[in-house]
Amino acid sequence: MNIKFRQTTKEDLAAIGGILKPYIEKTTNNFHFKPLNKAALKKILLPAAERYKTFSIVFDEKIIGFTIVMQYKNRAAYDRSCEVAVYLTEEFCGRGIGKQALAFIEKQAGEAQFHCLIATICGDNIPSIRLFEKAGYEKCGHFKEVGYKFNRYLDVIAYQKIL
Repeated sequence: MNIKFRQTTKEDLAAIGGILKPYIEKTTNNFHFKPLNKAALKKILLPAAERYKTFSIVFDEKIIGFTIVMQYKNRAAYDRSCEVAVYLTEEFCGRGIGKQALAFIEKQAGEAQFHCLIATICGDNIPSIRLFEKAGYEKCGHFKEVGYKFNRYLDVIAYQKIL
C-alpha cells in the first residue's frame, strides 16, 4: 500500500480529530472522555518544542491516521526519551500500516537524538500490544487499574525500545 507521511499542520487537525473520535467515544484505546476541540488537538499534536512532531499518514490524498513523537515527562533527565503512538482509521487497521508508521517514527526519533521510545497502551488494546511487540518493543511496566473509563478500571502497560 502506497502511503505517505508528512508533518502534520493545523489544517490537518479536523481530520485527525475525526480519526480520534471513535477511539475516544467507543474504546479504551484512548483515555479521553470527549472528542477534543481544535485548541486541545493543537496543544497535543503541534507542540512548540521542535523535537516533538506529529506526522499525518496519507493515502490517496486522504489522512488515514497519524503518528506522534511527544514529550515523555517534563524533566531534563528525560530529554533523551519520548513517547510514541500510532492511530489509524478503522478501515486501514490490519494492513501493515502500523508497522510502517512505527518504522518511520523510529527513524524520525533517532534523527531527533532520542534514545528510548516509550509506548503506553491500555491492557485491553491487544492489537496495539502485538504491533509494538512485533516491532521489537519490550514490556517494561504494568500499572494495574490506573485508568478508569466506561465504569471500569483499566491497566496501562508500558513498552520501550532503545534505539
